[in-house]
Amino acid sequence: MRSFIITLFLSVIVLGCKKRESAPVDTALTYTPAGTNITKDLSKATLAELTSAINGRWVLLSSNGGFTGNDYKTYTGVYYSFDTGAYTIDDNGKKTTITYNWKYTKSIFTGDSCYMTGSSLVFTNIVKDTLHAVENHVEPYSYSWLKVK
Repeated sequence: MRSFIITLFLSVIVLGCKKRESAPVDTALTYTPAGTNITKDLSKATLAELTSAINGRWVLLSSNGGFTGNDYKTYTGVYYSFDTGAYTIDDNGKKTTITYNWKYTKSIFTGDSCYMTGSSLVFTNIVKDTLHAVENHVEPYSYSWLKVK
C-alpha cells in the first residue's frame, strides 16, 4: 500500500509538470544577448549621442522581467520609430505616439546618472543591431529591439 501511494504521488508530480515550450523563432530576425560584443554603450551617453544612436525604425523582439523576473514575451509585428522628440509604436497597424520627456536621473540598478524617458525607459546598449533598454523601477521589464534596415 505504501509503495502504491508513493508511486501515485510521484506520478502526479511528474504528470503535473508541464514542459515549457519555447516561443517560435522568426528566422529573419537575429538576437544577440546583452553583455556580449557591446557595440555602443548608451548608459553614459549624452542626450545627443543617445538620440542619434536610437533614432530610426526598430522591431520589438522581446520583453523579460516583471514581479517574478521570469515573465518572458516575444512580439510579432510591433515596430518602434524613435525620433528626437517622440517615438511611435506601430502594434500591427495600431499607432501610438509618445513624447519622450527626457529626465536626467540616477539608475536604480547602478547608481550612475543616466537619461530616462518619461515612461521610465533607460536605453542601456546596442549590441550589433539589437537595442536594449530596461525600465528604471522595481520589478522592471527589459526590452530588445532589432534595427530595421
